[in-house]
Amino acid sequence: MADPTQVIEFMDRIVTQPTDPPQPTDHRDRFHQLLHHAAQLPPLDAVDLANTRMAAVRTGVARALHPVTAQQAAFNSTLIAAIGSLDSALGQALDRITELENRPRDTNPAGDEATRATLAGHELLLDDLTRTTQELSARLDDFSGRIRTVSTSLGTKIANLTTELESEIEDLATGRPVLEARMGEVSAAVQRIDDRLVTLQGDLGQTRARLNSTIGALARSEPAEPAEGSNAGGIHTRTLAEVEEMRRSELYAAFEDRFRGSREAIIATLADYESDISHLAAHGPILDLGPGRGEWLEVLRDRGVEAYGVDTNPTFVEQGEARGLDIRLGDAITHLAEVPASSVGAVTAFHLAEHLPLDVLTELLERAFVAMAPGGRLLLETPNPSNLIVGASNFYLDPTHLRPLHPDLLGFLVESAGFVDVEIRHLHPLRELEHRPKVDDPELADLLDYVRWSMFGPQDYAVLATRPGGHDDGTEVGTETGTVGSTDDQHGGA
Repeated sequence: MADPTQVIEFMDRIVTQPTDPPQPTDHRDRFHQLLHHAAQLPPLDAVDLANTRMAAVRTGVARALHPVTAQQAAFNSTLIAAIGSLDSALGQALDRITELENRPRDTNPAGDEATRATLAGHELLLDDLTRTTQELSARLDDFSGRIRTVSTSLGTKIANLTTELESEIEDLATGRPVLEARMGEVSAAVQRIDDRLVTLQGDLGQTRARLNSTIGALARSEPAEPAEGSNAGGIHTRTLAEVEEMRRSELYAAFEDRFRGSREAIIATLADYESDISHLAAHGPILDLGPGRGEWLEVLRDRGVEAYGVDTNPTFVEQGEARGLDIRLGDAITHLAEVPASSVGAVTAFHLAEHLPLDVLTELLERAFVAMAPGGRLLLETPNPSNLIVGASNFYLDPTHLRPLHPDLLGFLVESAGFVDVEIRHLHPLRELEHRPKVDDPELADLLDYVRWSMFGPQDYAVLATRPGGHDDGTEVGTETGTVGSTDDQHGGA
């Protein structure tokens, strides 16, 4: 297609030449008709989408199609601009021709021939522009038809969707009363079940109270001698005292499950001793007193360390055996007295010391000293009463706790039993204390540090010590006392 700018430049070169007036043409009228036709084409987003009951649905569909239909408006604008440019070029060309028509004719035949040739060239250019305009008009008509087809199709689809949605809404409206009635029946049934559960819980509490009272009364009475041959079949017959002890052990195990925390959480806290395991296992098997649920024994087993535990709670022993742990039913002091001297590489006890009277704790330390090999390690963990929240509140949650042990007191008792290299290690702060508020007054800053330590500092502490050489002669120490070795309130043994 010829460039309109070239046409205008060529007309400028021949403007001074005389010409014969050309035959009038209708090119400009054709252009104006095309421009008027393009301007009248409706864009897709002008289609009435809101003239239905489901106006919101139609509007939503139109918005979803906007990225596609928006291109139509841009195309229309570009096409109209192109046709306008052609109209402007054609107008300038016609103006030049009109100007040439109004000039006096040149009597020179050669000049007339040149002018006619030029005008013939112009006519060819104008014909080319006309054909191009006709092609653009045809394409515009085709595009307009496609848009109308798409608009009609979308309108039909939206109408169908609207009809379906209206039908579903009507179905829901019809079924809602039935659903509400059914839900009311279900709610009434649930309420009846709740009422029944409350009644059953009351009956269960009364039955438990009567059973406990009966068991306690029978346990306090002198048990009758078993009939001769009552165990002939090899069946073990428990005494009432044994039944009462089993009931209490199960109750304490349930208490630990409620208030200690998950096994995973307890195992995570034992990571504080990761660097100590190799030293604890360097001189022989590790004996854990009062292992409880056995988290510490699990950690040692997973690291290939030989270890076993002794606990007086049958429930903890059964649970440990079910997990493949070596937990033996027995008393801690009795077991320490029975093992050969210097045969244990280390003795550990997590949250056991706070359950023992002072004389029993002292004897336990002395017997552990004898049972341990020279160089063996002692590890005791217990609640930290220096933390006021622990010492004044949390410690007494466990009804089997006797009294808190100050870190300096327990360290002194360990040292008095003959251990050396005594270390007190504070553990498990209630809150991390790294972030310290800036205070200009040094005395006030010290006071704030003390308060933060006392309230939010370590909840537990551990005493670690070493059994020196030269005391492996097996000398008996201490006296017979009560039973020791079943507690489990914070870690492996309460």
